[in-house]
Amino acid sequence: MKAIVWHGVGDIRLDAETFEEERRVAAPEGNTEGGPWLVGDAPSLAARWATGMVAKAGSVGIIGVYPPGFDRYPLGVTVNRNLTVQAGNCNHHRYIPGLLQRVARGDIDPRRFITRHAEPLSMVDAYAAFDRRDDGWLKTVVPM
Repeated sequence: MKAIVWHGVGDIRLDAETFEEERRVAAPEGNTEGGPWLVGDAPSLAARWATGMVAKAGSVGIIGVYPPGFDRYPLGVTVNRNLTVQAGNCNHHRYIPGLLQRVARGDIDPRRFITRHAEPLSMVDAYAAFDRRDDGWLKTVVPM
């Protein structure tokens, strides 16, 4: 099987084996350091993609919670491409009022983002599963 990738100047022919090898390196099936994949195992990959995609002298924003051990940010690429980086946790207080208005108007349906429903009696177990980042525990609703 042959694939053609067009770069605008000419074309490069890649065979399926080359493509599969590149895919395996870029997106391995499992954790290459042993053990299972965990949530947050690939933030450095997202950072490399972001610094590679943005224009020179552009900006990259990082929102999230990163533990003290996260130290694999592509600093060399960032400096060499003269990028501006802004980072921090989400400013929930700023966005909640506007989001609530949009939900009330029907512009946004938050049910699309809810992955679990938990009963109040099982709240401790639900929080433990969410805290462990078990599969499917992204946003949880607890009826009161």
